[in-house]
Amino acid sequence: MAMVAEISGAKRKNVTFATDYGAVEISHFKSNTAPSSSKTLIFVSHGFQITPASIAQQKTTLPCFAFFVPLGISLLRTRWDGWLADLTKTFIGSPLAYATTGVPDVIVGAHYADPEDKKFTAELAGAITQCDVAVFDDITSTNMGTGDYLSTASLPLPKLLEKWPGLYQTYSSFLMLCCRAKWPPVMSGGTAKTPSGLYSYNDDFKVLG
Repeated sequence: MAMVAEISGAKRKNVTFATDYGAVEISHFKSNTAPSSSKTLIFVSHGFQITPASIAQQKTTLPCFAFFVPLGISLLRTRWDGWLADLTKTFIGSPLAYATTGVPDVIVGAHYADPEDKKFTAELAGAITQCDVAVFDDITSTNMGTGDYLSTASLPLPKLLEKWPGLYQTYSSFLMLCCRAKWPPVMSGGTAKTPSGLYSYNDDFKVLG
């Protein structure tokens, strides 16, 4: 089931591929107007942060990853002032400020619908002309075991990205619209805040906004 059924001004394509943890389903949105040339992808998911922050998978290129909340913080999707479009523009203008030697050691989970998501698509629509958007909808449980991965419908980000066909031929910069609560997950979910800026994978660099 698509968690974001549509984004105004965009066309949606369902992407399904196998990973070591099971089959992943993603809604991939592109603008109806001129295609983005930014090589940036906004990736929408639930998320968890392994601490201390590190790079889990080295790559020969320098991919760029930015997050919207600091380490240890859950992201509340209750800010509706056009922040996503503004921060996306900032990120696209200087992605190398968030360059890494590989993929951050982050856990991403299927983005099941939450009550606070009712106006969320308006924020996504505000950014869709600048770059593409992907929403992590679901993952089967064929190889997830019975522990935290299964209970949160999640898998390591590097394991997801490495299996996505043609991903790195299209994108080199990733805006991670997800929580960064501590992994393994706890019942409380930790401190929650609305998006407050752009943060590198280890918070060494940030731009507030």
